[in-house]
Amino acid sequence: MTILNRSALRTAGWVAAAAVVAAVGLQAPATAATGKVVTYHGYQVAIPDTWSVVDLEKAPTTCVRLDRHVLYLGHPGANQSCPVGLVGATEAVIVEPLAGANVPVRAQKLAANTAAPQRVPTTTDRRIDLVIPSAGLLVSGSYGTQQPVLAAVLQSAQLTADAHAAPAAPAVTPKAVTPDVSAPGTFQGTGFDACAAPSSGAMQAWGASPYRAVGVYIGGTNRGCAQANLTSSWVSQQDAAGWHLFPIYVGLQAPCAPASVGSKIDPGSALSQGQSAAQDAVAQAQSLGLSAGSVIYDDMEAYGRGGSCTQAVLDFMNGYTTQIHTLGYGSGLYSSSASGIADMVSVYGGSYPTPDHIYFAHWGTAANTDDSFIPAGDWANHQRIHQYQGGHNESYGGVTINIDSDVLDVADATNNSTSSTASQFYVNGGEQHYMGRGTNGSLSHLWWTPNTGGTGLSADSWAPANTVAGQPVTYVTGSAGAQQHAFTIDSKGNLQHYWWSVGDAPHTPEHDTWNTAATTGITLVGTPTGFVNGDEQHVFARDTNGNLQHWYWYPDGSSAGSMNHDTWDSSGDAASDPVAVVMGGAQHVFFTTSGGDLRHWSWSPSAGLTQESWATGVTGKPAVYSVGDQQHVFITDSAGNLQHYWWSPGDTTKEHDTWNDAASTGITLTGTLTGFLYGTEQDVFGRDTQGRLQHWSWSPSDTPHSPSQNTWDSTGILAGSPTSAIVGNQQHIFAADAQGHLQHWFWFPGNTAPNGVSHDTWPTATTLSTP
Repeated sequence: MTILNRSALRTAGWVAAAAVVAAVGLQAPATAATGKVVTYHGYQVAIPDTWSVVDLEKAPTTCVRLDRHVLYLGHPGANQSCPVGLVGATEAVIVEPLAGANVPVRAQKLAANTAAPQRVPTTTDRRIDLVIPSAGLLVSGSYGTQQPVLAAVLQSAQLTADAHAAPAAPAVTPKAVTPDVSAPGTFQGTGFDACAAPSSGAMQAWGASPYRAVGVYIGGTNRGCAQANLTSSWVSQQDAAGWHLFPIYVGLQAPCAPASVGSKIDPGSALSQGQSAAQDAVAQAQSLGLSAGSVIYDDMEAYGRGGSCTQAVLDFMNGYTTQIHTLGYGSGLYSSSASGIADMVSVYGGSYPTPDHIYFAHWGTAANTDDSFIPAGDWANHQRIHQYQGGHNESYGGVTINIDSDVLDVADATNNSTSSTASQFYVNGGEQHYMGRGTNGSLSHLWWTPNTGGTGLSADSWAPANTVAGQPVTYVTGSAGAQQHAFTIDSKGNLQHYWWSVGDAPHTPEHDTWNTAATTGITLVGTPTGFVNGDEQHVFARDTNGNLQHWYWYPDGSSAGSMNHDTWDSSGDAASDPVAVVMGGAQHVFFTTSGGDLRHWSWSPSAGLTQESWATGVTGKPAVYSVGDQQHVFITDSAGNLQHYWWSPGDTTKEHDTWNDAASTGITLTGTLTGFLYGTEQDVFGRDTQGRLQHWSWSPSDTPHSPSQNTWDSTGILAGSPTSAIVGNQQHIFAADAQGHLQHWFWFPGNTAPNGVSHDTWPTATTLSTP
C-alpha cells in the first residue's frame, strides 16, 4: 500500500486521506470535521487528519514505530525493519486480531458489544491495551505528552455490523510465568541490541554470528518500537539456545535532553518517577520470565550535563536503584560516557546509591570495557557493557538486522541493598538463602538452588556452637567479589561478621569482629540490622544500656578497608531491635523505646543526623518499606493490633490507620512483623498468639483504610517471627516452628495450591531457635 507522510496528507487533504483509506479497503470519512474514520474488522475509530494508516498485512516488514502518529492495522510483523536508535513515543494505535496476538497481562477486557472504554487511565509506561471481545481484536495505544488525544481516539470507537467475536479468543490474563531466566547472567564477550526483538528464526540464523548476547527493550515510557516477538516463551527459547539477554527499559529522559527523545523527567518529582519506573520495569521483567537478581538497564539518552539537569537525573536514578533493589532486581544505567555515565562517576563511592552495572555508549573506541571517562576501579567486578558501534546493518544466515554492537563483562547483580526490612533471607543469583540461629548457638545456613534435581536444598553451618546469641542479619555485596554477609551478636555482646565470596572453597566462610565489647566498652544485645549503601556496609544494634550503635565499613584502597563507629542515640531507652533501610537517598533507622514511642532517626549528606517520634503506645520491632516517596511503618501495639503509619514529603504529621483490630477480628498479633511492596500492593505478615500465619494486603484500587486479610497457615505451627521476600513474581515467607524446623510458604499468581499458597519444610543443619 501507499503510505503518505504528514505533509502529504496536509497538502492533498481529504483526497489523499481517502486514497490511504481506500488502499486498505476502509470506510472513508464523511466530513472533514470528524477527521478520518477507519473501520477494521467491525471496529470503527476516528483519528486526527494528520495521522497515517498502515496495513501491516500488506507491509509486514514495516517497523511499527511508536514515535509517529500512526494507526497500524494487523499484527506487527515478526521481521520488522527497524532502525536501532528509536527512542521516544507519541500517540499511536495498533489494532490487531486477538488470534495470534501477544496479549499483555494488564490488558483491559471490555464488556460485550462495547468498543470504547469508559475511561483511559494514565500509566507509568504510557501504554493502554484493550481487548474487544465482540470484534475479536486487541487494541494497543501509546501516548507521549498528549494523553487526551489517545483517549479521544479510543473513546471514539464503536462496533459496526461487520464485528464478529473470534471463535476462540484467547484469555486476557495469560498463564502465570515463573521467572527463571537470569539476565544477563555471567558472560564475557560480544553482543548486539536491536530496536525490536528479532524473531526466533532470525535469532537462530544469527547463531552464525560472533555475538552471544542480545539487548532487548522490555518497556518504558519512551520505548520506540513495538515488540511482536518479545514474550516469555521467546525469552526461554533464546536462553535455552545459549543467548545472554540484557534487558533495557526506556524510561523518562533528562529534562535538558533533545525533544526527539520523548517524555522528560519532572525535576520536582524525579525521585518518585524513578521509583515508579523501577516498579514497572520489574513488572515487565517478571512477565517475561526474568528472575530476581537480573539487571534491568534504564536507558538515559545523551544530555548536556550540569546544574538542575544533572540533579534530576541523579534523583531519578536514586529512586530507580533503591526501589529496584527493594524488589530484588539489579539496577543498570545505559547512557553516553560523556553524560549520564560521567554524572554517575562523579558520585561513585559516596553515600549515593549508584547502579550495580553501567552500560556506556562510546562509539568508535576499542571493543573492550575500558573507558577514559570511567576510573578503572569503578564498576570493576563484571559490571560493564560497552556499546562501541552505533546503528549499522549486519547479515548472518541470510538475515539482516540494524544493530548497535556491544561488548560485555557482566555477572548477575548481587543486589547492593538489603530488603526493606532487616532480613534473614536473601537472594543471590537464582539461589534463595536463609540464615538462622541454632538452639546450640551456631549459625545455620540453608539455601535452595533451582534446576539441580531432587529438592535443590542444601545446608551448612557458618559458625560453631556457642558463638551466636541473637538472630543474624544478612545481605549481599559485590564491591570485592560477589559476597554473602551475615552479622550476629554473640553471648559476650560482640558484633561478629561472617562472609563468603564466590571463588572461595565451599562451606568456608571468613570471619572478623566489628565490635569487641571488652575493648570498646559497648556490650550489644539482640539482633542487628543493616544495609549496603554504595560501597559502604552499615550495621546498627542496641547495647545493654539502651543506646543505638552504628558501625560502617568502606574500601579505602588498603587491604583492611576503613572501619568506623558512632552512636546515633544515647538516650538509653531503646527497647526493641532496630530496623534500618535506605529510602530517598537517606539512611533511616526505626525502633521502639521503653516508653512505647516509635522513634525514627535519619541521616543524609544535606540534613545530617535528625531524630523524631512517629507514634506512641507501640511495642516490638517495626516493619518498614517505601512506596514511591512515601515511608510506611507497620507495628503492633500492646493489645496485638496492627498499626500503620506513613509519611509523604510535605506532610507535617504522620498519617495513621489500623489494619487489624484484635477485638473485632479475634486475631491478636505477637512478635515481629514483616512486609514488602509487591508491585503497587502493600503486604504485611505476622504471627498471632495461636501460632498462625496472618496476611494483610492493600492496593491503590482498594477502598482506603480497608486492607484485605487472609490466613496463610491455620495449623498453629509458627513459634518464631516470620521473615519475607519477593523472588520474581513470588511472595516467600519463612518462620521456625516449635521443633526448630524451618517452615516455608510461597504464593504466586495462578498457584493452584489451596488458597494459592504452597508450603514445604527446609532441612536445617541444626535445630533453629525461635526468638
